[in-house]
Amino acid sequence: MGTTLTMSVIVVVGTLLPLLVDPEERLFTRQGACICGGLGVCGAAFWAAAVALKRKDIDEEEASKIEMKTVNPSSIIDEETATFTQTPPPPPSKTYSTFYKVLVCIVSGILCTMLQFSFVFSSSLRTLASETYSLPPSRSASITFFFAITICPIPNILIPAYTLNKSKKLHLLYTSPSAKISALKCLTIMSIPWVIQSHLYGLSANSLLGEYGDAIGWPVLIVTTNVTGLVLGWKVLGEWEKAKEETVRWVIRSIGLSVVGLGIVSAGGFV
Repeated sequence: MGTTLTMSVIVVVGTLLPLLVDPEERLFTRQGACICGGLGVCGAAFWAAAVALKRKDIDEEEASKIEMKTVNPSSIIDEETATFTQTPPPPPSKTYSTFYKVLVCIVSGILCTMLQFSFVFSSSLRTLASETYSLPPSRSASITFFFAITICPIPNILIPAYTLNKSKKLHLLYTSPSAKISALKCLTIMSIPWVIQSHLYGLSANSLLGEYGDAIGWPVLIVTTNVTGLVLGWKVLGEWEKAKEETVRWVIRSIGLSVVGLGIVSAGGFV
């Protein structure tokens, strides 16, 4: 639920940002209206995904209760000879209010849109690079990512390092062989594709999608990411095995709405 809400904030803020920079010329136009309409459909897709995830949790909880009620006759213990060791209950976990949880998701969504902020507000820098060095639009966006991707890893490294150190697990990163292998896998499987998709987004938004490229490319990027996660979890990773048919239908609805919404957003570049 939290991830879906955060992704919704990311796609809404990132899409509206370039339109709000010059609302009369971009937002209050046919293209802007089409993009906003498609954005609304994408919002419905995220809502359907949230419903599916909530129902999935309920289905898994019900399945777990059924499994616990299933008794294996060979495991019945003689009450007269059995001894039981009472384990202390786990300490109560800290609870947070719904307002606090929603606020964290909203702030996370806004911060995750910083790549779009850097792209939208660096137009003068890209123009300067293009005019000074005669760079084509497909290459002038690299100046934005040079600063964004160079500075971005610093807090992303310091914050997890602080968290791991606070939980006294930081040493596992350089002492545990399995942790070293996992870190290498994460670097290869996650970091490199993220850099590639960021550059591809800059290329498409700056030179391939026309005047509204930044407002069209961003929802395409984020919604496609969300759909990919749903499909992989559903068809490849088996995360929805215990989900009921109605729950899976909500997944299909979310994917269908995402496709329709992206189609409407993309049409904003042609109307």
